[in-house]
Amino acid sequence: MPQLTNEQRAQRARRAVIAYRKAADTNETRPRALLCDLLTDLMHLAAKCQGVNFERSLQMARGHYQAEFLREAMTMTQTEPSKTAVCA
Repeated sequence: MPQLTNEQRAQRARRAVIAYRKAADTNETRPRALLCDLLTDLMHLAAKCQGVNFERSLQMARGHYQAEFLREAMTMTQTEPSKTAVCA
């Protein structure tokens, strides 16, 4: 898999949240509420999957996020940050 930028990762997650909104058949549009609902449903899924610990997965995800954030921050040039609205 090619190395993604954090902007690309955010856009990929945005598409997942939009797909979740459609699957949940909801009119909710607030990003915080949609993310909370998605995470809650993922917790229910993890509880049904043998050997999947949601808290451990979340802990690992936090570590991945920090590493990706730092890796990109260290390689960025002095350019203006992206103005693409991820939550739009």
